[in-house]
Amino acid sequence: MAAGKSASAAVAVLCAALCGCASINVSRVGKVMVDVENTNWLLFNFIPLASGNPERPNANDCRFFRDTVNLANNIDMVDRAVRENGAVGVRDLVSYTTDEYVLFVLLKHHAMHTSAELVMPGDETRGGEVQKVESRLIREERMTAEPPPESPERVEAPFSPVWRPGGGLKLMDF
Repeated sequence: MAAGKSASAAVAVLCAALCGCASINVSRVGKVMVDVENTNWLLFNFIPLASGNPERPNANDCRFFRDTVNLANNIDMVDRAVRENGAVGVRDLVSYTTDEYVLFVLLKHHAMHTSAELVMPGDETRGGEVQKVESRLIREERMTAEPPPESPERVEAPFSPVWRPGGGLKLMDF
């Protein structure tokens, strides 16, 4: 009886330790900055065990057996921070990943970080190019409502975090 309870407790602790996380942090010291992090645990470097839930950041909610750590989800969370804080865009958008291996290659903790300066109304003229963040959901709504604009300034690279007038933030997945 006691062995069953201790095994259940061990499984609960292991699940809690391996849970992924999605978070949005906004700092208002000096510039208004946003930092987004989405993490997951992978078994043998490719089987997702637990990932953060980008639809509910900062809620200690995770998705089991799904890989939600990708650039599109992080951009969606940056877009959420832009809207919630009343910003008009972002400046200096940067993304990178980190990996930590546990038990050699058995478990891998994978994280994607995205950060940017939030451009508040009235700050558009202060240094640097303002990027309009356009999340996947807004793009899908706009694409069904109107045809895409034909613009020679539109960026068609595999990944380009550069905003061009009329083009929005263009992200393409392969």
